[in-house]
Parts: sequence; structure tokens; C-alpha cells
Amino acid sequence: MAERFDRFGTALATGDVNDDGFADLAIGVPHENVGKINNAGVMHILFGSSTGLYSYFSPDSQLWNQEDTNGVDTAIERCDNCGAALAAGDFNNDGVDNLAVGVPGEDLGGILDAGAVNVLKGQANVGLTPSVGLFFHQDSNSGAQQVNNSSGKFDYFGSSLAVGDFNDDGNADLAIGVPGEDWGPPVTLAR
Repeated sequence: MAERFDRFGTALATGDVNDDGFADLAIGVPHENVGKINNAGVMHILFGSSTGLYSYFSPDSQLWNQEDTNGVDTAIERCDNCGAALAAGDFNNDGVDNLAVGVPGEDLGGILDAGAVNVLKGQANVGLTPSVGLFFHQDSNSGAQQVNNSSGKFDYFGSSLAVGDFNDDGNADLAIGVPGEDWGPPVTLAR
């Protein structure tokens, strides 16, 4: 439901997440309240067709948030800002696009606003599904999810996302912005 300051459309991404040959639109709403949880954030998926995008109110659209009932790997929290950044790409090289979702306000243990990224798997004739999805942050350290830094307070990991084949191996790679990251000692510039 539309509310004041929802920021509907803050982030947009296109990809074919249901493998029907038509581009689908992901819309981020990072300040959407979910139940009584303020600014938890959601993503809307509008599927493309031969006549254009399905309506926002169509039963063929999808609505996602971080609630455990949807199968996303983490609990929903106040000010998660889920959907603040979105990027679509075939990250697992199965021919169907997946959706990376930035959650820059995600708290990790006692670390406020460390940030995280969820990757939801696209599936033919279905759309996005949490099965075989990924949840990662700067402390993730297994296999393809390895990130080479540690989470810090107000890092906002996942504030921006971009997809490209950065290592020229034919697979989609994901770049993740971390605008609050402290890196090394402070530098004083001479005048």
C-alpha cells in the first residue's frame, strides 16, 4: 500500500527472471513499512509479456521482502531498506536471470547498518524463488560468496549494485558498493 516517503522506484532493474523471453521489471521500495516494521523495504516484480508489463495489481506480479515466511535468509528489521539497490543477471549461468537485492541497513549481530545483499534465483515459468538463494555480507567467506573485508558499523554494504563480466569469463559478476567503509588510516591532504 502506498504510504508517505515509501520511495517507490528508488531502484530499478530489468531481467528475464521467469525465462519467457520478455524483460521483467524489479522495483525497489526501500522505505515501505512491512506490518508494523518501519522502513523494512520491499521489491515488486512486474512480469513482461508480448503486450508490455503486467499491472502492479496483477496476480502475475510478485512482492518480496525479508520476512522469514518468504524464505529469504534473514529476519526483517526496522530500517533495513531492503530494495535500496537492485541488479539482475544470470549469476549461476543457468540461462535464467537472478535478482540481487541490496539491504544496506541490515544489522549483523550487534553491528548497526553493516548491510547485506540477497540474491533471489530466477526460475522458468515461476519468476523469483528463494530456493538456492544467497545471503551475504562482508563477513561471508565460503566459496563464491567470499568477500574480503569485515563488516563495520554504518558500512551500508549493498547501497549500490552493478552487473558485468568483470573477469571476461562469460559469466555475470556482481559489484557491490560499500559507501560507509573505513579503509586504512585517515589521510591528511597537504595544502
